[in-house]
Amino acid sequence: MLSPEIVPCEGWMGLMEKCMQIKKLNSTNPSEPQEAKWDFLYISIEGFKREKGYRYQLYVKDTDLSKHPVVTDRFGQYWTLVKIIHKEKIDQNLAYKN
Repeated sequence: MLSPEIVPCEGWMGLMEKCMQIKKLNSTNPSEPQEAKWDFLYISIEGFKREKGYRYQLYVKDTDLSKHPVVTDRFGQYWTLVKIIHKEKIDQNLAYKN
């Protein structure tokens, strides 16, 4: 699940950045998050264009390049959008606490 908000976060080398927030969903019950708190997403999602004010449930492919022997200009981990499962408009006048 992807939060409707972009929030300040501490990135690489302690630099302040703006991050999306995620909750990974339980694979046995996709309507339930694995954890109650939001985590920062420090990487972008290839093929995904976020619209402000919407909460998303996405299906993404997770690629860890450290396990691939191919030389590339990318490093670490990246996600590729496979499918938008659900998109929900969130009232921006309400404080978002979930």
